[in-house]
Amino acid sequence: MQTVIHLEPKTVEDLVLEIEHQEIEERVNSAPKQIQVNKKSDITDIERECHTY
Repeated sequence: MQTVIHLEPKTVEDLVLEIEHQEIEERVNSAPKQIQVNKKSDITDIERECHTY
């Protein structure tokens, strides 16, 4: 028994947008997470900043 799946045809623009979205998502996920720390900061400021992520 064969299963036939009918997909809606996508426009070139839809495909391009989908690929761009995937590429952006991959870049965001692979980028190292950075926290800016001022050397003069108090430790409580650093802890507060860490908890916001």
